[in-house]
Amino acid sequence: PDCADIDKLFNRITDELVEPYKDLRQSNAEIPENELFYLALAESSHQFRTGCVVRGIVKFDEEYPDKDPGKEAGANPKVIVSMAGTGRAVRASFKKAYAQGKSGFGSDGKKKAGHIAGCNRQFSPGEAILARLISVATGRNGFNVMLSVDQDEDKWFE
Repeated sequence: PDCADIDKLFNRITDELVEPYKDLRQSNAEIPENELFYLALAESSHQFRTGCVVRGIVKFDEEYPDKDPGKEAGANPKVIVSMAGTGRAVRASFKKAYAQGKSGFGSDGKKKAGHIAGCNRQFSPGEAILARLISVATGRNGFNVMLSVDQDEDKWFE
């Protein structure tokens, strides 16, 4: 076999004698960050893509800050979610309202503004949700996953 080739063994020993403490291991190619995300989830990019349904558990609702009652909610509050099957390195969230100044149009042609249907309420920690994947981005402390609970079919099925 190739691993028992005497010439290769001789060359390896010679290299180690010439530079005794040199690291002779082969260098590995760096994995792109988006592939690292799919590897960590044990999913493929073909299955876990924009529009796919994701299950999650609500961690907290930014519109109703329990920890800091004096803190006011931002203009576009989010709900932070723990996605099923992911660890701490994945931070998922969805917006409760349409972005101000960037409101879209629904399937009926009317402009959308305010809360997304079903989001004009407080989401309780531990509550199960179903959402659709919008995007995955790499952050400083892991991956940021943007979800959507918008039920408008035209957004997902064009």
